[in-house]
Amino acid sequence: MVNIKKRILFIILCGILLLGTTGCGNYIYPPNKLTNNNSNNNNTTQDRDIQVEEKKYTKESLENAISSQPVIVYSTEYLIQDEDYKCLYPDLLVANIKNNSGEDVKNVQVAFVAWDSNGFPIKIDSKYGSDIYVPIVDFDDVNLTNGQTYDDTGLALGCTTESKIKTFKAIVVNYTDFDGNTWKNPLFNTWKDFYEDKKLNDNSKSISDTYNTNNNNELVKIYIFGSKESSECAACNYQIEELKKLDAYNKKFEIVYKELYVNQKDWVKGKDYQLGKNVVQAFQNAGFDNISLDGMPIVVISDVYAQLGANPNLENYIIEAYNNGSYDAVKCIESNKKNCIRN
Repeated sequence: MVNIKKRILFIILCGILLLGTTGCGNYIYPPNKLTNNNSNNNNTTQDRDIQVEEKKYTKESLENAISSQPVIVYSTEYLIQDEDYKCLYPDLLVANIKNNSGEDVKNVQVAFVAWDSNGFPIKIDSKYGSDIYVPIVDFDDVNLTNGQTYDDTGLALGCTTESKIKTFKAIVVNYTDFDGNTWKNPLFNTWKDFYEDKKLNDNSKSISDTYNTNNNNELVKIYIFGSKESSECAACNYQIEELKKLDAYNKKFEIVYKELYVNQKDWVKGKDYQLGKNVVQAFQNAGFDNISLDGMPIVVISDVYAQLGANPNLENYIIEAYNNGSYDAVKCIESNKKNCIRN
């Protein structure tokens, strides 16, 4: 009888809580949850923080997760506007943004972090603020439709004759749509924990660019290991089509298709299976957690990206590989060389 009363009391309490602002049990907002800043509902908190399930990330898995977010920094560039008149034409940390949210985006906030040539963290000397490790910049009125990019703008540095910055990263902190809804990046604090006032690990897989060192303008080879005919592998075909949509296609990268399996019906090993197996093993040994022979496609970009499954957001990895000299890790592995995944 006591147990029945307790159950009845619990049900009543749950009903009361559900009518208020809190529910019974653990409810987690999806990562793309938008919160309305203009709501008149007293139970709605403006700019409510997004709740995300507790998860441990490696740098690689974190950056893969960030690359799939609704609005991303898809590439970066250190832009020198003038060699002499830095105060009038300051150097810029450029962050190019892409909107994949399905919404029209009005404003975006972007955070930056930087290192010197030794990989030591640098307080960024901003033209409009004090030196801090992670400055946040407002990109107002970017006015992006879904799929559109916003390029060639960024953080203006202070009047220094020579910047110490050799490498930097950038991340979208939040964005606002035209209805006043704000999406807050649930991974921003995790990103800060990895990089703020931290030495840059030599084998970190960067999501941003460094200075362009591709003096020969060689194309990056993006290897796709799939079925004998890409049309027999829907995910393989999707990956190829998404890559061909990029402006950098045949300008900064080319696609190299490899036969991992004959088809996905019988999973008979294809003519390039052994190469694929060796590539998977090499990247796994180098700490890449999301690559295996358990499906198709396997996508490899230089030694900066290797993953099982299609990903429509590969621009940042392509540009990083291009700026690093279009190094071909798969060719190195195919030649039976050692240490093909550079640290």
